[in-house]
Amino acid sequence: MPDDIVDPKIARRGGVPPGIPPDDVDDPKLARQVPNRPKYETTVRGKRPTQIVPDVRATMPQQRGTDSRGTASSRPTDAQLGLAAYPQPERGSQPPTAGQLPARHGPTRLGQQAPSGPSQLFRTTTYHTVTASPGNVPILDPHGRELGRVSSRSFADLAQEGNGRLPDGTFVNAYKRTVVADANTYRPVLETAHGAYRNAHPATVGIQLNNPRDRGGDIDLNTDQVRRVRSFTRENAAGEWGRGAFGRPLVPYRSIAVDPRVVPRGTRVYIQELDGMPLPDGSMHDGWVTADDIGGRIRGQHFDIFTGTPRNLPDYMHVIIPPR
Repeated sequence: MPDDIVDPKIARRGGVPPGIPPDDVDDPKLARQVPNRPKYETTVRGKRPTQIVPDVRATMPQQRGTDSRGTASSRPTDAQLGLAAYPQPERGSQPPTAGQLPARHGPTRLGQQAPSGPSQLFRTTTYHTVTASPGNVPILDPHGRELGRVSSRSFADLAQEGNGRLPDGTFVNAYKRTVVADANTYRPVLETAHGAYRNAHPATVGIQLNNPRDRGGDIDLNTDQVRRVRSFTRENAAGEWGRGAFGRPLVPYRSIAVDPRVVPRGTRVYIQELDGMPLPDGSMHDGWVTADDIGGRIRGQHFDIFTGTPRNLPDYMHVIIPPR
């Protein structure tokens, strides 16, 4: 057999025959045995010769600015809000590990005493109070009674963020129960999920579909119809920012939504990246926050930080939970 021909049977039994350069290997199974192949390349099986194409993972930037449900956020930037820009990791950088930032011992940047002990790495997202705009989409209570009407985008935002004010000033909180809805009335919300929310999961924007595919896959505007919608409850003594699931008033940059199996309600937590961060009122954060709320998609080591108004924060933060 000539030296420049690869016999697949020989290749499977003994690897690359002598005299065959690694770049000339055409058998897919044999190609996987070739050492020193570039780190971010994958072999595409097909007609000979084997084609080498760059792996998309090598050029895919890390998605930032996601909300607590994993949906790409359309919130304005800090510069647009007139807030001090928060330093962000370079695009494409990997999440830090818990060992890269040691726990702070002794005084904080503001001179207060930080807790001792090792830090834990938590994924962090943000949520805020929605100011709804007028529209024709009904906001229903758990009994199906109308509380007010908002735009389709405001309905989706209220369902995602969890609370907000209606155009008439009524403060509402999202409720876990869904109610039967008219498909035509809530068609604009479906279109919002498909467009502005970039094919978000229907539950993210407070709707359930007649098609079982609502558990995954893209929304099909030709066949999908709204079957049920998220209900809301009226909050009479909401204060300026409303109350969390535990009935505690929400305070911007001080209240967080947690998984109560990981962090009990009312627990004070120290977040190192918040320590010294400039706040909208001109003061500086001391790093301490309180578990005042829970979230439907908050699981494990994940915090949802209440910011009052939209603002982006780092995707990962180092947390110290003092012993109770």
